Amino acid sequence: MVHLTIHLAYEARIAGPVQYRWMYPVERYLGFMKHLMHNRARPEGSIAENYISNESLNFISRYLRGVETRLNRPQRIIDGTFYNDRGEDTRFPRMELDQAHTYILSNDTTFNIYAA
Repeated sequence: MVHLTIHLAYEARIAGPVQYRWMYPVERYLGFMKHLMHNRARPEGSIAENYISNESLNFISRYLRGVETRLNRPQRIIDGTFYNDRGEDTRFPRMELDQAHTYILSNDTTFNIYAA
């Protein structure tokens, strides 16, 4: 593994910064597109059809007024406080959080040093 650092430095010098050759965003997007496929007999057409419908809905939703879309939803986290769809604070009282924390630590065998 020590020898690997030599190759990483050489690769960085030859190819440049990693963000120009990193394939993770592309593979993640392809996984999203694969999830859109519904017709396994014709996967290319199915993916293309769903891609076009997704893009057109995104485009149209930017111009809708008075309709909640995924682009103009109200913010759910304000100053570290989580709110549900009705605008209610969803934080647990501190006592309940302490009780849950104590229960997990006392009943999980990986954390409990007194477990047999």
